[in-house]
Amino acid sequence: MKKEKKPMGKLSLEKELTKNELKQITGGVSGYTSCTGGIYQIGCAPAYCSAAGHGTFLGCS
Repeated sequence: MKKEKKPMGKLSLEKELTKNELKQITGGVSGYTSCTGGIYQIGCAPAYCSAAGHGTFLGCS
């Protein structure tokens, strides 16, 4: 006999993540990616910084 899984509750990203983390996921408002090597208007692309040689990812705005 299989046990039915009961939900423990709803996950709310607003409650679980900081505002900066939410910006990284949603892309922020203006679409800028901040790297240690500068700020680039390419949308929110966390992988861009290291792939383009612009340092490490700092966040999106």
